[in-house]
Amino acid sequence: MGISRWASSTVSQEPSTSQNPRRHISLHDSAQNAHYCSNHVRTFKYTPTTFLPLFLLESFRKAANCYFLVVSIMQCITSISNTNGLPATLPTLLFILLIDATFAITEDRKRHLADAVANSRTTHVLEADTFVSRQWADIRVGDYVQLFNRDMVPADLLLISVPGVDSGMAYVETKSLDGETNMKVREALEATASICATPPDLHRLRGHILAESPNSLIHSFKGVLSLETPTAPSAATDDNRERSSVTKIAIPISSILLRGSSLRNTESIYGFVLSTGPETKIMQSNKPSTSKQSRLDVCINQYILVLVLLLVACCTIAASGNLLWLNFHVGHMPYLMLPPPANPLVTWLTSFFYYVLLMYQFIPISLYVSMATVKYLQALFISWDVAMFYAPSNTPAVVRTMNLNEELGQISHIFSDKTGTLTCNMMEFRKCSIGGISYGQTKPEGMVKPTQRGLTRSDSSKKSLTPKAKETASVPYTADVELLKDLQSGPQEQIERIDLFFTILAVCHTVLPESNENSMKATTPGTMRYSAASPDEQALVTAAALFGFKFIHRTQRSITVEIRGTRRTFDILAHLEFTSTRKRMSMAVREVDNDVIWLYTKGADGAVLPRVTVPITNDDVRTNEMTLAHISGFAKEGLRTLTVACKKIPTAEFTKWLETYQAALSSMDEMEKFKTATLPNAIDKCMDDLEADLRLVGATAIEDKLQDGVPDALVTLIDAGIKVWMLTGDKDDTAVNIGYASNLLHIGMRLVTITAKRCATSEATVREIHDSLHNVHVAAPPLVTRQGSLRNSLRSRSRTKSHRTVSQSRISLNHRSNETLALVIDGECVHHALASCPAKFVELAQRCKVVLACRVSPAQKAALVALVKERVATSRTLAIGDGANDVPMIQEAHIGVGISGQEGLQAVNASDYAIAQFAFLTRLLLVHGRANYERLAKLVLYIIYKNILLITAQFVYTTYAGLSGQKIFLETGSQLYNVLLTSLPIIALAVWDHDVYDHVVLRLPSLYRAGPLNMHLNHAVFAYWVMCALIEAISITLVVVAAVDCCGIYGDSPGLWFLGNIVFSLVIVTANAKLLFMHHRFFIFNPIFLVGSIVLWVATAFVSSEMNMLSGINWANMLQFTVAHHIVWLAAPFVVVLVLFYTYVVRAATVMFFPTPADIVKEFVYCSRMKSKMPPPTIHKTMVDRLAKIVPRPKSPSAASCDHPNTLNLSAISQGGSSAQSLTEDLKA
Repeated sequence: MGISRWASSTVSQEPSTSQNPRRHISLHDSAQNAHYCSNHVRTFKYTPTTFLPLFLLESFRKAANCYFLVVSIMQCITSISNTNGLPATLPTLLFILLIDATFAITEDRKRHLADAVANSRTTHVLEADTFVSRQWADIRVGDYVQLFNRDMVPADLLLISVPGVDSGMAYVETKSLDGETNMKVREALEATASICATPPDLHRLRGHILAESPNSLIHSFKGVLSLETPTAPSAATDDNRERSSVTKIAIPISSILLRGSSLRNTESIYGFVLSTGPETKIMQSNKPSTSKQSRLDVCINQYILVLVLLLVACCTIAASGNLLWLNFHVGHMPYLMLPPPANPLVTWLTSFFYYVLLMYQFIPISLYVSMATVKYLQALFISWDVAMFYAPSNTPAVVRTMNLNEELGQISHIFSDKTGTLTCNMMEFRKCSIGGISYGQTKPEGMVKPTQRGLTRSDSSKKSLTPKAKETASVPYTADVELLKDLQSGPQEQIERIDLFFTILAVCHTVLPESNENSMKATTPGTMRYSAASPDEQALVTAAALFGFKFIHRTQRSITVEIRGTRRTFDILAHLEFTSTRKRMSMAVREVDNDVIWLYTKGADGAVLPRVTVPITNDDVRTNEMTLAHISGFAKEGLRTLTVACKKIPTAEFTKWLETYQAALSSMDEMEKFKTATLPNAIDKCMDDLEADLRLVGATAIEDKLQDGVPDALVTLIDAGIKVWMLTGDKDDTAVNIGYASNLLHIGMRLVTITAKRCATSEATVREIHDSLHNVHVAAPPLVTRQGSLRNSLRSRSRTKSHRTVSQSRISLNHRSNETLALVIDGECVHHALASCPAKFVELAQRCKVVLACRVSPAQKAALVALVKERVATSRTLAIGDGANDVPMIQEAHIGVGISGQEGLQAVNASDYAIAQFAFLTRLLLVHGRANYERLAKLVLYIIYKNILLITAQFVYTTYAGLSGQKIFLETGSQLYNVLLTSLPIIALAVWDHDVYDHVVLRLPSLYRAGPLNMHLNHAVFAYWVMCALIEAISITLVVVAAVDCCGIYGDSPGLWFLGNIVFSLVIVTANAKLLFMHHRFFIFNPIFLVGSIVLWVATAFVSSEMNMLSGINWANMLQFTVAHHIVWLAAPFVVVLVLFYTYVVRAATVMFFPTPADIVKEFVYCSRMKSKMPPPTIHKTMVDRLAKIVPRPKSPSAASCDHPNTLNLSAISQGGSSAQSLTEDLKA
């Protein structure tokens, strides 16, 4: 998925009409609708008859399963089989498939039950002028249905009418679709609402609907109703046949009831079925998301390929050596009576494939099953983490893609939305500008004054409210005294401006009034509540009501407002909706009292101000200039601004425009172009024509408070070495202020600003990027890669003999330049940068710790994520957001995290992980992600290690047998080796082991940096483990062969099965003992599984010794014979100590001279516990010297005064004071 797809923004999400023809649905002829699918839904994958073939087909699409199936087949070929023609690997493969099948059946059974419940629900369908009960599964396209209050919508319906309600309005809840709990209004088409009051009226409807093809866009619908209405016979002709005229009506999304929503606060409705079953929008949305592959999976594929090449090399060497051995010994040792190879090529191929079967376990059969088991358990622990449970909304963390658990520990870039992600998305009206006068004095919480920038970092934990703010913290706005005074007794001209300003706020919106009865009676204070899809609109309407401009009721064609005690009704003539492309909304209304048509508009200043007419008088010029200055000031305070404008429209002009607009809406071609938001179309042109020559009325300023813990979380993530990109649609001044308030920006950070104000053209943008990059090169040293920087900092410059004498230069984890940079860029410059100089743009961004992208669209958000993915090879990106506009970047990033907030569940449904608060992200990454990555890396390396250990031991022995491929291991033991004898201990380690406690990681975020640098799994580490396995296997085999040589009863060599039993036993003991050096700490399960694996082998050997059918006659009484031999008890401990001693030496040397951050922290904890045996000042001084390199330091005295969450009082600790005791106890907790 490349950046060009997002950067161009020319690809529509709409289905192509050439590939997906439009639907023609008859209102009166059911035969024409018979070819459409039924309403029966099926989300399950399998049936009893299709389960086995489908499951096997899916299973053997995996290369590993195919590999072991081929091995099982080859084992049946007697000429190359080493299992007497029996498929010995088949039981193990079937066991693995059985586990997979169990998971598949369990998941699919849940789908079966859910489908049965959905299909068996009942609703009322029209039959012969009456409604009868029918199951959902039996509903067809073209049916008329009746729904009652709280009924769920069974299919996608066109709202025909609302019986008993003249306005034709109904209320629905769409929580199942988009997660939004607020009610939404649905309006019946005016043409059908007036003529369909009874069931017989529905039967008399004639016409057809031209509708879009099925798609998953729940906020969009394209369709045209062609309604036939009878006309009187013409008097000029003798033809008395009834004639009809056809009226075309555009069907808006507000007239559609989607399956999954439910009817609320409405007695009943009549609906017409448009789409059923799998063709409904909710079912179209139930498609598998794009699969993502973690970096660990990529590494595994590479290492599996290396193992395959190693297997081929060993088999080639062995087959060639065996052929040479035969040719040599046939002539030189005739007493062996060896037949000469009849065909050298056949002999070589036979030996080659024989060795393939002998050494096939180079490819670990248990790797993928073990990883799946561990990831499943890790996902449970994430979901069960009470520290990420949000009690106010009863929301736990949700793992939607457990295959990416380890990827959480390798994140290098975070792309975050602002509204609803960093902020609460709970808007509060704070200030406004009306007629060039600014009103409102309440200072936004967490706001940083422009004069304070660069002097301090705001601290969210120490917010202080003014007395006035404390009193009004529970209300959205405190009525400004000056505004009330001007409204009541100010100049008449200003009174009119204020009246017009709040009238626009009270009329131009999509808010719904909620009351006990949802009627016009709800006019008394305290009985009216507002429900809105947008928190901004709810805040504006509430603020208008506070000043006496109370919105109280709306119908399909009118809206009623109570203005300072007087009720005024406005007819709604046209509603020009808000979209992310238009960034504004308008309503054409006619006031009933004076019959004047107004166009009320509100939106982003960048979308509204270009449409404002040029002022003529000096007063208008001054008013506009002051309003623009106020908008800029509001933005610098971190407030969200909207511009308010209006104009009067002559009736004749509006009538002409409305005809053109309705004709455009009735055209399916123009509607499809409009929905793409990229192609020129008549609908956009009509909107632009109407929204021209506006009059600027004023501006609003709304505060969106930061979520709890966001500043601390961002500081922790940045200190963990993660680059943070904040992507927002707000102005650059607003974004910068939020950056300071949230601790993204701080003292000493130089801002590189590239906006359209300074770079109006593509050439200017490219030049500014090059100049900024040049200045960075001059001011800063050459850029060192993150991996090289940290690894160099981990190298010791001194050698010590004891951890008690650690020099200050021994380790340096916080490599920081003297000056840190932050990039601020807006959407227009992002467009130019992506098109003209993406490489230089990324290079500049990589030199910045923080990037603020302002005024960016959803497509640009995804393009920026794709840019970093493609241009920064080592990057691992995470995108986090809460709204539908964040879905593209969430799907584009390596990991997508959804916030279950105020904007529904669309971001959550598209994500890989879901949390309720941004602050939980630190724990998700630093605690769970870091631990999961390290554990899974150990699991992969260990499983590869133990398989090479086993197969190499077998291979080494064959060199004693003329490279003939003679087996020495019990086949039963070989098959159980991966499944039972060495599997449980490593799974227990990968689930429970951790190096340092959770709260320590959160206080010392530098510990996270090992993940992005791939320090736990890389080519060097992989090579080290492979070499360990080779060396240990060779040592075990050679020492055992030498030890038991001439130890037979008569001084002869022992039998090969006796030798194989000793070697295999030592391999099992060594493989399990190896885990002792991998554990950070032991839980109760670890020693049980370690000892239990060895005991299980002893039990297997005992049973095999007693049952010849499992082992053959050569293994009879083998265990008793082995135990009775004295050489075994002498050689076994020696071999184990020999092969593991170097592991201890390497580990000790690494911790001593090249410690990781985790090693230092563990050493500090250990030494602190031993303080009673050492002089306390010495311990604290040496340990603090080392911890000082991990713990982030404030950059200046002014910054030091800030209560930084990760800053420790090092001077007090080094003196052995109370702070040292506190830190020691904290780390020991």
